[in-house]
Amino acid sequence: MLIRLTPGKDEKAALALDDLASQLDAGLSPQQVGGNPADGERVLVTLLTGRGVGLDAVDEAILVASWRAGRAVASLKRLADQRRTRAVFTRSFLGSVRYPLVLIVMAVGIAMLCGSVMHKRWLPIVAAAVPAAGVAGVIVLLRGLRNGGRGWMTVPIVGAWARDVAELPYLEILHGLYASGVPLLQAHPEAVAACPVRVVREGLRAADSRLQQGNPLHESLLTAAAVDPETLHLLGNGERTGNLEEALQRALTRRRDVVQRRTALLAGTLGRGAYLFAVLLAAAAVLTFYTGYFDALGLHHR
Repeated sequence: MLIRLTPGKDEKAALALDDLASQLDAGLSPQQVGGNPADGERVLVTLLTGRGVGLDAVDEAILVASWRAGRAVASLKRLADQRRTRAVFTRSFLGSVRYPLVLIVMAVGIAMLCGSVMHKRWLPIVAAAVPAAGVAGVIVLLRGLRNGGRGWMTVPIVGAWARDVAELPYLEILHGLYASGVPLLQAHPEAVAACPVRVVREGLRAADSRLQQGNPLHESLLTAAAVDPETLHLLGNGERTGNLEEALQRALTRRRDVVQRRTALLAGTLGRGAYLFAVLLAAAAVLTFYTGYFDALGLHHR
C-alpha cells in the first residue's frame, strides 16, 4: 500500500509508544510496568503488543536492537514521531478529498432522482459510470505504480509522488535500525524490503548488492540511481563526516516534507476534478429537470 489510511490507529500507537518511553525514561523497569522478564530482548515488543500497538517485523527488529544497545527510550520516541507524522499526513490527505467526494455523492443522488422522475435513463447511467470509471482508473494507476515498470514512473505529478512515497519507508527503517545499533550492512536489506514500489525497490536492491560488496553507501546509491539527488547529497555528506545517523535523519525529514507537499498538490488536483464533475452533473440534472418540466407544461397546455 502506498499510503496507509489509518490515522486513528497511528495516533493511538504514538500515545502508547510515548507513554512507555516516558515510563522507562523515569527509571521504571519493564517489569514494573507490566513486562515479563522471560521475554528477554523482546520485552518491549511484548509490552507494546499487550497495549494494543500494531507492530510489523521491522518495528520489532528496531525495538529488539535498541533494547540490546541500551537505546530503548530514543527508539520508542522515534517510532512515536513516525506514527504521529504519518497520522497528520493521512488526515491532511483525507481532509483534502472529503468535501469533493461528498459533493459527488450528492450530485449522483440528485442526478439519479431526476433521471428517474423525468424518465431520462442516460442521466443516472452517466452519473454512475463516470465515478466508477474514475475509481477504476485510480486503482489501475496505483497498482501500476506499485508493481509496474519504469514507464509508470513517467506519469506527470503522480510518478514523482510515487517515487518519494517509496523512498520514505526506506529511509525511516534504515534510520530506525541504524540509530538502534544495527550495523549498516544488516539494516540496509531490511530497509530495501520495505519499499512499496517495484521500480524503486529494484534500484535499492542493486545498491544493496554493491554495499554488501564493501562499497560506501553513497557510491552504491549513486551507481544504482536509487534515490533522489537530495537524499544522495545528504547521505554523502554524512558518510564523509562520519555522522551517517544524523544524515539519515536529515534526509528523512526532507523526504517527508516533499511527500506532504506533493500529496497536497495531488489531492488538490483530484479535489478540483471531483468538484468540477459534481458541478457539471448537478447542472445537467437541474437542466434536465426543468426541461422536462416545461415540456410537460407545454403538452398539458395544448
